[in-house]
Amino acid sequence: MPNRETITGLIAAYGGSELWRALKHVVIQVDSLGGPLPIMKGLGQTFAHPGTVLIEPSQWRAEFQDYPQAGERAIFSAGAVQLRNRTGAIVFEHGRYRETFRGLRKYRRWSTADAVYFFGYALCTYLSVPLIFDPPEYVTRVEAWKGGVRVTARFPASLDTHSASQQFWFDRDGLLVRHDYRADVVGWWAAGAHFSSDYQVMNGLPIATRRRVFARVFGSATPVPVLSATIRPLEVKTLPLINTDKSTD
Repeated sequence: MPNRETITGLIAAYGGSELWRALKHVVIQVDSLGGPLPIMKGLGQTFAHPGTVLIEPSQWRAEFQDYPQAGERAIFSAGAVQLRNRTGAIVFEHGRYRETFRGLRKYRRWSTADAVYFFGYALCTYLSVPLIFDPPEYVTRVEAWKGGVRVTARFPASLDTHSASQQFWFDRDGLLVRHDYRADVVGWWAAGAHFSSDYQVMNGLPIATRRRVFARVFGSATPVPVLSATIRPLEVKTLPLINTDKSTD
């Protein structure tokens, strides 16, 4: 049975359950994005470089501001994609966007909506670790690793993320340093090892600002780069928790 105490410890390293309950949103700036995958998919040609993104982890929602152009917005929300023009009018909407990647269609170059779906669910996933391990039934295995811990999880199809099966490596301080998954919307072959580093703590929440993804073969990371990105945290907003205890002193 997965070690519940270990999972609680990982959540504590990311500010604890109280921070997560109070967390409203995280705003980041994507300072750089590159590598063979985004270039192959049309970065700078068929879709623009993301800039400022507001992520609401509890809602599984990411809003790309001034995207793809100034004054416009692109929104990923629990599997749906919506594009709004400068007046706020909806110009595109799809409620279950993952369905558009079925069959050979997943091998296309990405449109704005494609990029918003991929980077939207990816950012929601990354900024929800380790809270994503609650409910605990998602966790299938917890084991010691180099003074830290490795967590294996399996997520339901209802959760828009890279793949059902994923593994997470945390160092002795409880911070995520490696995340393995298969990017299903890219292809069955798109197995990656995602390395996170250069953490910056804002309002109690550690955020990895440097991310590098390498191709993975038979469970082992290779030197072949897939994607690289640097992000800059701009805001971590929390709301006061409402005391539901109606008892009196």
